[in-house]
Amino acid sequence: MHPETGQSVVLDNMTREVIHVGDSRFKIEVNMSIIIYVRLLNEGIEVFRPVSATQIAPNVFVLDSKDSCDPEDEEWEFPPGSQVSAIARMIEGNRVLIANALNLPNQVN
Repeated sequence: MHPETGQSVVLDNMTREVIHVGDSRFKIEVNMSIIIYVRLLNEGIEVFRPVSATQIAPNVFVLDSKDSCDPEDEEWEFPPGSQVSAIARMIEGNRVLIANALNLPNQVN
C-alpha cells in the first residue's frame, strides 16, 4: 500500500521495482507472489527480512523456500516454507505485510 496515495502497489520480487499501482479496489490474488517481512530473532533490536511469499488463501501465505536462510547468520521467526498469516504495518514510511502467525495447513478455509 502506497503510504501517500493509499493505493496498492506490487513490487517485483527480484528488483523491488514498482510494477503495478492499483486503485483502492486492488486485492492480492490467490497464487500471487508478493513480499512479506519476517521478523529476525535474537538481533537485539527489531529487524525484519523481506521474503518472497505466495498467497494461497485469504491472508494465508507460504514463505518461499528458495529464499536463503543461513541459520548461522540469522534466525527467522518463521522458516522458509512456512505457512503464515500477516498483518499490515508501517515500516520506514511504507505499509508492508508482516508475518505474524504460523498457519497450519488444516487451518486454511
